[in-house]
Amino acid sequence: MTMNKLPIVQRVLEDPHIRIATARQNFEWFFNIYLNDFMAFETAPFQKKMFEVAENEQELFSIIVSFRGSAKTTIMALAYPIWAILGRQQKKFVVIVCDTQELAKQRLANIRSQFEHNTLLQRELGPFQDDTGQWGAGSIVLFKYGARITVASREQSIRGITHNQHRPDAIILDDVENLEVVRTREGRDKLHAWFHEDIIPLGSPSTKMILIGNLLHQDSLIMRQRELIKRDEMSGGYYQFPVRIGERILWPGKYPDEAALERERKKLGDRRSWLREYELKIIPEDDQIIRQEWIQYYDELPTLLRNQDSSIAIGVDLAASDKDSADYTAMVTARIDDCRGAFRVYILPNPINEHMIFPEQRSAVLKLYKSLASFGLRRDLYIESFGTQRGLVDELKNLGYNAEGVTPTGSKSERLRFVSYLVRNGNILFPRSGAEHLIQQLVGFGVERHDDLADAFAVLLYMIRERVDQPRAVNYERNGNLLRIFEE
Repeated sequence: MTMNKLPIVQRVLEDPHIRIATARQNFEWFFNIYLNDFMAFETAPFQKKMFEVAENEQELFSIIVSFRGSAKTTIMALAYPIWAILGRQQKKFVVIVCDTQELAKQRLANIRSQFEHNTLLQRELGPFQDDTGQWGAGSIVLFKYGARITVASREQSIRGITHNQHRPDAIILDDVENLEVVRTREGRDKLHAWFHEDIIPLGSPSTKMILIGNLLHQDSLIMRQRELIKRDEMSGGYYQFPVRIGERILWPGKYPDEAALERERKKLGDRRSWLREYELKIIPEDDQIIRQEWIQYYDELPTLLRNQDSSIAIGVDLAASDKDSADYTAMVTARIDDCRGAFRVYILPNPINEHMIFPEQRSAVLKLYKSLASFGLRRDLYIESFGTQRGLVDELKNLGYNAEGVTPTGSKSERLRFVSYLVRNGNILFPRSGAEHLIQQLVGFGVERHDDLADAFAVLLYMIRERVDQPRAVNYERNGNLLRIFEE
């Protein structure tokens, strides 16, 4: 502690008026004074940043992703709701939303415990109970401050809730995602809709909202909101605090060296959980066929070279029904550049993925095929064909189109696994935007509800692989380095 701070600390310790005024004004001081039982270790810089984020009334939406045991829940879901009401922000209605009702009850019990058993807090900023002392199971009402703290689970309906004339003016979302919910696109979409349709409208234009959690999926609620902030489509701040960055440990008070981190890792006993919950890495499923880190992107199609053979190909997976419960018809298109045996496949943006029946499927295939004429390249149609679907291939051939039927062999996962090495080796590049659903189906294959785009992709790549017929080993340039790619 520096000498210039010592007089301030001394005055705060000795003078209750200065102590109360300082705590009301500054969240970190409030925590240090009234919740110091939670301070088992020296406060880390990233935790000071959390206090700043909570205090900042100009930033109305903040996302905090931090490692397990980093005190993010203690700071944001315990201390902040109390300070937001008792401190200078003078919030009147704080809402805390958790994943489950059990967690919500626990959060409320922890806050109630401070109001009932924290002697210094009671004496200097209380009293906190009404005349009867009866608080609801889901709320705490602070009559002295005209304020309420309410907790709820994600499954509870809290649309339109108010406290007297006040709409929620502080909302804390505490770990509202779980691994099961984020496994499927349907679950992620539902969570995204809940956040934007139920949670955001709860507040007013000045409501402060803090979302805390962990990185469970590349397309999770947190990741979607981070992307919106990054693209300036949503105002807010994103803060990520892994247990270490490179060789720097972010909480040296708790983990003074690598040996301390290693003891914590061994205590956890699971490498995947350590990477996900401490190093904040998005961990794929054990049986994942295509991994997110394999995906490579291009910003724009490269100029065609004179010595390369280029063409356009469309992989088509036809659905047998247009019912909502049925599969989708999917079409994935790519430009293939083959230069002296080395080839690259550039997946084109905006693949088709819709419910449609045969007449619509035929029209959609022809429309897509004709729209690609502007490339001035040969166009090939590869259509997964079985049963009556072979008739479309025969019809297109009779009409003069370069159409070829592909008869499925093996399971869907086997077909995708057969071509997955092309993604891993960098032969396949995806557009920076416009192929998000395709990528999600590829990296989430086996858990996503629909996999039609992945099927069309597998059909496309299977036929490209057959047509190119690359040799066992191929040299090609990537990022200025000569690579040697071996076919599996």
